[in-house]
Amino acid sequence: MSLFPYRDSIVNPYWLNSNQLDINNGEVINDDKQFAVKLDVSHFRPEELNVQLNGRQLTIEGKHEFRGDHGMSQRSFLRSFLVPDDVDINAVHSELSNDGRLAIEAPKTAFSADRAISFQKH
Repeated sequence: MSLFPYRDSIVNPYWLNSNQLDINNGEVINDDKQFAVKLDVSHFRPEELNVQLNGRQLTIEGKHEFRGDHGMSQRSFLRSFLVPDDVDINAVHSELSNDGRLAIEAPKTAFSADRAISFQKH
């Protein structure tokens, strides 16, 4: 038996607890077919989320604020990604699932940066 049975719950802040807000629970896919970012944003309502694409800079932001009789609480996150050059930025689309998974996806362009160039002999 520990001399300090409540030590972990007192010393560790709430955000270290895995069943609390965990915006790091995400995935970035950058393969030969697509670029995708998938995040668990289940702790935010759709109106509290903002997805912006400025040039090739993809920014995902969530802000939640609650005001009650005894004070207020606030949580937020900001994630930013540089979209690779071979991604069709005109085809970027996002989807929010019923269980709070945000997916932002875009296909790669048809051409590849690596290609053979033919030449003629003179």
